Amino acid sequence: MAKAYEYIVVVKDKASKALDDTRKAAGQADKGLRQITTGAGTLTSKLGGLKSMLPSLGAMLVATFSVRAISQLVGNIFNTRAEFEKYRAVLDNTFQSARMGEASMQMITEFASKTPFQVNELTGSFVKLVNRGLVPTQEIMRQYGDIAAASGKSFDQFVEAVLDAGTGEFERLKEFGIKAKVAGDNVTFMFKGQATTVRNSESAINDYVASLGNMTGVKGSMEVISKTTGGMLSNIQDKAAMLMNSLGEKLQPLFEKV
Repeated sequence: MAKAYEYIVVVKDKASKALDDTRKAAGQADKGLRQITTGAGTLTSKLGGLKSMLPSLGAMLVATFSVRAISQLVGNIFNTRAEFEKYRAVLDNTFQSARMGEASMQMITEFASKTPFQVNELTGSFVKLVNRGLVPTQEIMRQYGDIAAASGKSFDQFVEAVLDAGTGEFERLKEFGIKAKVAGDNVTFMFKGQATTVRNSESAINDYVASLGNMTGVKGSMEVISKTTGGMLSNIQDKAAMLMNSLGEKLQPLFEKV
């Protein structure tokens, strides 16, 4: 009986210890659960606060990006207007006439909007020609442009070749498939298998070179290229530049005050 009693006491003590351990563990678990619950409540509260801040944050971001976009747009308008003013000033000074400068600027911008060439390039080339005593008409611009486009070259590259040819230097014309051979007072040109002899004078050479823009396979080259993706993009850029210049002209009093 004693052994049985001792066994019962030992089991009871062990059970009591196990129960105490269980109670302690349960207490710790309960404490942990309370901490988790408290933390979840805090997180929920913070998320709620963040949610309430989102409309204000969104409005602030939109306002920030709007200010940046507007600032960039105004900057582009200002820069474009400055560029066009510079072109106009150069043309006015070249002709020593504001009326001639204005007429030339209108012709150049209109030409640029319908061709794969940009206003800045055309203006620079136009001034080079005028400074050499050559005032290109819209038809001559078209002829030069078609020759350049047919050769995959820039407008300015062809103008440089024309100006060189006027001084007896024909090397650059070879880039456009035009070969020249001087014989006394004459020059014989070869282009697309056709030989043409003209007087070895600047005016005669210029007339011949410009006439190549009317040949089959050359005329209409700008129009063809303008229908390509690159050509359409160039035309869009020119029209956008003219729109910005127009806006800049209206905002110019404000720019001057700033």
